[in-house]
This record gives sequence, C-alpha cells and structure tokens, in this order.
Amino acid sequence: MFVSANISAQIPAEKVPDFNFFRLNKQPFTTKDLEQGKMLFFVFFDADCDHCQHAMQYISKHYYEFNKTAIYLITLDSREKINGFMSKYGNGLLNKKNVTIL
Repeated sequence: MFVSANISAQIPAEKVPDFNFFRLNKQPFTTKDLEQGKMLFFVFFDADCDHCQHAMQYISKHYYEFNKTAIYLITLDSREKINGFMSKYGNGLLNKKNVTIL
C-alpha cells in the first residue's frame, strides 16, 4: 500500500507588523523591542483554554528546543491569571532570558 500526502508549513512572515503590547510591569513593548537576529516565536494564549494549557506545558518541557528563539507569550488575561497559568503550565519558561510575557 502506498500513501502520499502533500504537507506544507506556513511560510514565515518577512516582517512583523507594528504592534503595541505591555509587559507585566505595564511598560510598553513594541516591534522596536523585538530581539534582533533570532527566530521570533509568538504564542497567543488564554489561561482558561485547554489547548493553550497543553501547548504551554509542551513548550515548557521542551524549552531546550527553543532556547535560541525569542519567545513572546501574549494574553489579555489579568496578571493573577497569568501568574497562576505560568506556575502550573509554563513553569519551565519562568525567568528565562529569552521569554517575554506580554
């Protein structure tokens, strides 16, 4: 039996569109603050989302695969929900130099 599949990945964007987010300390974070010369990994999440919880656990457990990537975790959740979410699902990402929570 022969099985064939045509699989294609998304083509990475050549330019990140302008944006304005805020760090947990309420300081602004814009495209000008992005780390240069690294692959950029944006993760949009909701603390109550089951899929987001599993994805964050995976990323946290496999951090070593992302350690040369700038990781930006972006959410609309409150600081309290973010802290609880990260403690439970993303503990391996906390206090990492290349991880920014917005």
